Amino acid sequence: MRSWIKSLLIISCIILLIGLSLVGPIDRTPLAEQSFYKEMIAQLDTFRITPSSKHIIRAGWSKVSITPNYVMPMAGYRMRDHYEGIHDSLYARIVVLHIDNQPIYLISVDLLLFPSALKEKLFQQLSQKSKAPFLYLSATHTHNGWVITIPNG
Repeated sequence: MRSWIKSLLIISCIILLIGLSLVGPIDRTPLAEQSFYKEMIAQLDTFRITPSSKHIIRAGWSKVSITPNYVMPMAGYRMRDHYEGIHDSLYARIVVLHIDNQPIYLISVDLLLFPSALKEKLFQQLSQKSKAPFLYLSATHTHNGWVITIPNG
């Protein structure tokens, strides 16, 4: 019986030590007073862009609604398939920069994840227009962004 109590006491002490080692003080120093912030600001203050008449930069942007026009299930913590209406529309946004005819595409979609099939299709389409398109893809994540649900029951 004593062996069992001794083992329990040792395990409790180990758990307590691990718990205490994971706890630490919270650094509430303002950002502007942090050393890494001061170093970055100093580096940015020395950064200079030299304008050149040789480089041509063009930019364009667009936003397209990707809100489905039909009811469909949503990902989330529980099944949600009964809808009352649209609360926030979903969009795909794109910014295109052409620097010396080299396109840079910045694409963001209001989805949980950026679909890999869409990425492949975009890359195929854009590769036909230029040799090596640069794509930056992002997805903004929302749990309940585009419909108002009717509670079950």
